[in-house]
Amino acid sequence: MTVLALSPADIRGATNRSAGIRAVLRANGPSTTDEICRALGIDDGYTRAAVRSTMRSMKQDGILASTTGPKPYRWSILRDPQARHYRAPLARPRPQQWAEKQAKAYKDAEAAYLKWRDDTADDKRSIGERVRQIVKQLGTASADEIYTALGLSPEVGRVRMYSIIHNQARDGMLERIPGRPLRYRWLRDPKPTIAPRHQPVGDNAKRTAARLKRQAAKQAQQQHRAEAKRIAREQRIAQQKREHDARLAARQRTALERSQLRAQRQAAHIARLAAATARLAGDPAPPKQNPIIQAETVEQWIARTGQQPEVLPHHFDDPITSYQGRRPTFNPKGHTA
Repeated sequence: MTVLALSPADIRGATNRSAGIRAVLRANGPSTTDEICRALGIDDGYTRAAVRSTMRSMKQDGILASTTGPKPYRWSILRDPQARHYRAPLARPRPQQWAEKQAKAYKDAEAAYLKWRDDTADDKRSIGERVRQIVKQLGTASADEIYTALGLSPEVGRVRMYSIIHNQARDGMLERIPGRPLRYRWLRDPKPTIAPRHQPVGDNAKRTAARLKRQAAKQAQQQHRAEAKRIAREQRIAQQKREHDARLAARQRTALERSQLRAQRQAAHIARLAAATARLAGDPAPPKQNPIIQAETVEQWIARTGQQPEVLPHHFDDPITSYQGRRPTFNPKGHTA
């Protein structure tokens, strides 16, 4: 029997496992499950169970066949598996597809609008003026007709141009005619008294000088405020230092006055103590002597009293262990306590 140089880790995957099983059957012919596992080098129960499951699956797919009758069954190859056809990836959710489609359409419309603006940069008229001129020429026009006359597709116009038409209808320059679709009629041009959106270019030097003058005045005012704040801060710090020195001097004066008053109060007592000390030092008193008492001997006591000394028993200092009317107590060793 041929043994393949495979480890259990090599046949964990379904593809390698099925290929290893077919290689063993081709090399050794019809074999039992145990023979196939030994040929694959499998000795653990987990991988043996995986091999048996793969063999049953291949039998259901018509790749392997097994004998019938007494066990153990022997397995053989019927055919090789067909090439696997991978499924296409699942479609994205419809809301996501719609959002991506809208985002792409907006980006394309934005790019088309920028390209149109660059192509028509030679026309110095504003977009609103172009729209009014087109509506004036056509009489009545829809938004799509205005976009087409401007050279834009309706999609680009809906993204970037409809707000301009709506603002002109709001300001009373165009009349909105109800219907489907809405149509617009020219009413008037903007009033000439309205200040231009941009100031004339000729006054740039004057505006620059005025701006620089305002900036210089603002900077001077800031510096003046900063200097005033600095002076006020220095004055505040000096005042705080003077107040601190005054408080410190007052505390020192109070402490000095208290010490002088205390010394005056203690002067009389100190004088009395000094006088007593001088008096004791000048007239020392003789030391007091205790009277000498002659001790009495035992024989003198017997002769004086006619008594004899008490003779104590041998065990006079033993502790008392018995009392009148009370039973003796015994410790654990049996001795009388």
